[in-house]
Amino acid sequence: MSWTNLDNNAHTRLWEHLNNLWNAVLGIVPASTRVVKTTDSTTGGAYTVVFDSESWDNSTPEMHTAGAPDRVQIRTAGKYIVHGMVTLNSNANIQPTLALCKNGTPWLTMLVSVDNTKVVDLAFTDEQAFAVGDYITLQVTALTGGTLGILGTKQCHMNVRRISA
Repeated sequence: MSWTNLDNNAHTRLWEHLNNLWNAVLGIVPASTRVVKTTDSTTGGAYTVVFDSESWDNSTPEMHTAGAPDRVQIRTAGKYIVHGMVTLNSNANIQPTLALCKNGTPWLTMLVSVDNTKVVDLAFTDEQAFAVGDYITLQVTALTGGTLGILGTKQCHMNVRRISA
């Protein structure tokens, strides 16, 4: 399932409500993390998002570390729900894609056809099974050339939560 028409605050509120629901129903706090990019970046071509901050990481050991800031590494095998979001500055010269990658290979890619004269939110959510040691990255690509202006300040984030064994 992909949710692409919600603004950043709506995504955040929805994710927090889902967290509260899982905690109430399961009675436990499953392994989860929320990593964010708090600085702006400009790049051409393909870019793997480097997350420089965490909202939380309640797994042991942590799924996001300073040694590999571009990824979330799975510490407990199971099925996870993964949500990624990137906000891009307006640029009429690009056709952006957003990909969630498992071990460096995209498993879910969104090609966006948008009015590139406006700021663009790219976001989606999916479920995926992972083994211990698998890692997840978020990649943004400008297919038609030009420059990707990635907005930080928590508009660029990835949430990863274990939902079953």
